[in-house]
Amino acid sequence: MKQNRRKKKNDRPVIRILLLGLVTLSICMLVCLSHVVDVQKCFMHMKTAETRNNISDASRFIDDQTTNTLEIVQQAAALMTADGRAMTDDNIFSILERYSIMETFSEVYYIDAENTIYQPGSVKRLLADAEIREQLEAGVSKVYVDNVETGDGYRGCVFYMVPVNRGYAHFGELVAVQEIGDLLQSSSFQTLGEEGDVYLIGAKGSVYAKKEKNHALTEESPVEVFFNYLRSRAGDSYAAGNISDVARNMHRKQYQKTSFVDKDSINNYLEIEAIPVVNNFYLAVVYPETIYSEDVQPIIFRTLLTCLTIIFMMYVMFLYIWGTTKHSNDMISVLAYEDTITGGKNDNYFRDVAARVIWENSNIPYLVVRFDISNFRYINEAYGHARADGLLKIVVEESEKIFNGIEICTRMNADQFVLLARNDQEFEAKCEDMIQSINERAREDLAIMFPIRLKRGIYPVRKDDTDVNIIIDRANAARKSLNGDEKTMVAMYSDKIVNQMYKVDQIESEMEAAIKNKEFQVFIQPKWDIVHDRIYGGEALVRWIKADGTRIFPDEFIPVFEKNGFVEKLDLYMLEEVCKRLRVLIDSGFSIFPISVNQSRLLLHNSNYVDQIKKILKRYRIPNGYIELEITETVFQDERETMITTMNLLKQQDVQLSMDDFGSGYSSLNMLKDVPFDVIKIDREFFSESITSNSSILILRKIIEMAEGLGIRVLCEGVETKEQVELLKQLGCCYVQGYYYAKPMPMEEFITTYCKSIPDGKKYYDDLYEAEAVQREEKLLKEAESVKTQSVFSAVEKFKKNYVEKPVQERKMPQTKGPRLSTEEQKVLMREERKRKSKDAGKD
Repeated sequence: MKQNRRKKKNDRPVIRILLLGLVTLSICMLVCLSHVVDVQKCFMHMKTAETRNNISDASRFIDDQTTNTLEIVQQAAALMTADGRAMTDDNIFSILERYSIMETFSEVYYIDAENTIYQPGSVKRLLADAEIREQLEAGVSKVYVDNVETGDGYRGCVFYMVPVNRGYAHFGELVAVQEIGDLLQSSSFQTLGEEGDVYLIGAKGSVYAKKEKNHALTEESPVEVFFNYLRSRAGDSYAAGNISDVARNMHRKQYQKTSFVDKDSINNYLEIEAIPVVNNFYLAVVYPETIYSEDVQPIIFRTLLTCLTIIFMMYVMFLYIWGTTKHSNDMISVLAYEDTITGGKNDNYFRDVAARVIWENSNIPYLVVRFDISNFRYINEAYGHARADGLLKIVVEESEKIFNGIEICTRMNADQFVLLARNDQEFEAKCEDMIQSINERAREDLAIMFPIRLKRGIYPVRKDDTDVNIIIDRANAARKSLNGDEKTMVAMYSDKIVNQMYKVDQIESEMEAAIKNKEFQVFIQPKWDIVHDRIYGGEALVRWIKADGTRIFPDEFIPVFEKNGFVEKLDLYMLEEVCKRLRVLIDSGFSIFPISVNQSRLLLHNSNYVDQIKKILKRYRIPNGYIELEITETVFQDERETMITTMNLLKQQDVQLSMDDFGSGYSSLNMLKDVPFDVIKIDREFFSESITSNSSILILRKIIEMAEGLGIRVLCEGVETKEQVELLKQLGCCYVQGYYYAKPMPMEEFITTYCKSIPDGKKYYDDLYEAEAVQREEKLLKEAESVKTQSVFSAVEKFKKNYVEKPVQERKMPQTKGPRLSTEEQKVLMREERKRKSKDAGKD
């Protein structure tokens, strides 16, 4: 007995804990069930509101489209009488032809005061349609909908009738017809079409257009079929009565919603929204309740499972969580808002504080700026991680000095920062001061001489903006829209930027597969020798042609590739494709011509660039002089000495070098002196200006003369007229490229047209070399003076070894090899050449 009492006494705490656990479990279960019910109600309410919003958006879309289309028709009507224009048949048909080609309209015609219809194609006939005649109201713009009978049924149309007036004089009505079915193809109806059946109807139930998913409405005549069709689906008289109530209240032009049970015992919803701008025109949506239950059931199950799991884990983890959470929270509160690299605050702090500042100071206009350090990767590589991190710290410190108070600047990640600043007149000045201070401290504290530039994306905070994450993302979208050329360092957020981002994402998602499937195709634009009137070479241009034949233009994908680095792979791909085709032509015994290939700035900065070029040329055994690398002037803006070294290494591989877009803004005479270019290409904008500018003609002439003196060939791009060709001949330019001679063509077409059709391509270059040698000799004879120095004769012997004594077929034409000779050295060379020819003539 005592043992039993003692046991019961010892069990009391256990029983108490068990009872407490059962009570707690029961309470948790009730809370769980209540929560599940609340979740279901909340989700149903949310889905209902979402559907309502989708219907309203679709209705507004139709309303906006109709209003915009009416404005277009009104503009066309005003154009008929603009500037005192006479209402002649020619003028009327001209306007009709112009607007009939618009995709918006299926028909456009004009009805004059005598009921004569004018239609595109110079068609005139008398008005015979009584219904259209009834709709005509002189002097009043009108929009109405109707079904038009066609050979295969009916099609709903929107009719836009606009009076054609001049002052108080009324001439007739301009009528434009738009098919209603086209409106349902918009993305505004995509979600509605996925959920149920969408109809555009009249007040009496006439169906003008439909987009059905669950059921198919079939009818002999479109008149008054919609509500009859719904009543035929109703499962009982109560459901049919609900549908009839909606039909009776259509004249009120108000939003209506009802439900009905169909014959399959499925509850359906009917929602109708009036289109305000068009009389008796409504958007109707019919969808089953199951679209909600299908979505909510997994959520309810997961919610219930989560609640039960929480209840179970609560007993196991309560004490452990209580102890560890307290300690962790103390640590998190310290670390969550600090940036370990800069010592300042981080993006979490910015999000919390910025949201509060914007909310509490709603009367103050703010800007959110996402910015980064331009070319930070090069700073990291050149100066090391320690100094690069020091630069990040300087940015935060200097920004805090200039932007303070209720303005905040923190580092997001890497070299990216986010700034909340007042949107006032001092903002730009503050930014300039900040950049200047950063540069000064970078030079003084870190010895970083590289100019620090900040690329900024700006988003003006609107009054209805509440989500700070979205605000930051929009500022970041503006920042990402900036190109890598550093010409523009600031971008303001706009809808255009968002659309461009979608386009960029699509390009980046397809680029790897495109290069694998050889969708990047080589096009060649011929270069022309205008002295001998024949082809001189060609430039390889990339075209992206997909398997289905659609094209993406270079100005769309090249900037994207330059920004993400894919342009390096594309440039090498283009070079290899060109070399591959040249090798096939050589092995087949056809003529080949020098082809130039563009090289991007990113590729030239690659440390393995020269080795990659060497491997490709060696792999395909390309003769010297038949591959020319085109390089823009901008590559020399940064790391000039490194680029000059790269150019010299390329020349050691006997590669032709061409300066592209010479004269486009960064041209330097020192560049021509320091870089061993073989060709300079005059930018088309500079050349087009020279046609009408005497000063530009003089500059162009001197450029050609200077280049000739340096042994550099000049090629003018963008030649499109005979007058330009004649002018260039007069100025002494021998080579051109442009539409006047040929547009870019597929490589196979280039091969067929030139390589397989011009058998003496190689002889042309041999003759060209001899002709240029004679021209140089005649020019130098006029300035000949005897200069006998050992250095000159040494240079002459080297030149003779490389050029004069070499067989013609081994000369690297049109390339110039070896050191460029001074005028005195060339004179001595000419004398030696004449002596050699005299001896050869004596032997003969």
